Amino acid sequence: MSLELKTCSISFPLDELSSKAVPDNINLRRPLHLDEPLGEYELIKKIRKIAELNQVWRSYIGMGYHNCCVPHTIMRNIFENPGWLVFHLMKLYRMMM
Repeated sequence: MSLELKTCSISFPLDELSSKAVPDNINLRRPLHLDEPLGEYELIKKIRKIAELNQVWRSYIGMGYHNCCVPHTIMRNIFENPGWLVFHLMKLYRMMM
């Protein structure tokens, strides 16, 4: 790490760098209390248990996407992907015939 600090022309230790870079009002001065690391399958099991607590109040499947903001990356992938666009336009064309 010291090589990277020297490359960036920083001569003080990393703790001092972080204390100068992070504002005091958001700097956490105590150690984080993190859970033990989980493997992939244990994490999936834990997430499924949490997901089972969800309650479905109303299903919006098939209701369309009225009055919502679609992220630009999704719009770009849909509208600039010729495979997606051609397939759905051909489907629409067949329905109209």
